[in-house]
Amino acid sequence: MLSPYCGLPDRQIKVLMQLPNRSTFSGKRDYAILRLLWHNAWIRGEIARLNIGDVNLSDRLLSIQEKAKQTYS
Repeated sequence: MLSPYCGLPDRQIKVLMQLPNRSTFSGKRDYAILRLLWHNAWIRGEIARLNIGDVNLSDRLLSIQEKAKQTYS
């Protein structure tokens, strides 16, 4: 079955999701980026524009800002 978000077969996505070493900071970061891309259908520009102020750890939310300056949570 193809992923509705990126057109890759599910088995390839599973393999890619296992590549980051989640015992390291960079591996956790890479895994989070992959999750946002494939499981939440974010685009890379939205992820690239994230900054620390967009992260709300207590509510477990990320706020994204589209090019049109509209903010969604």
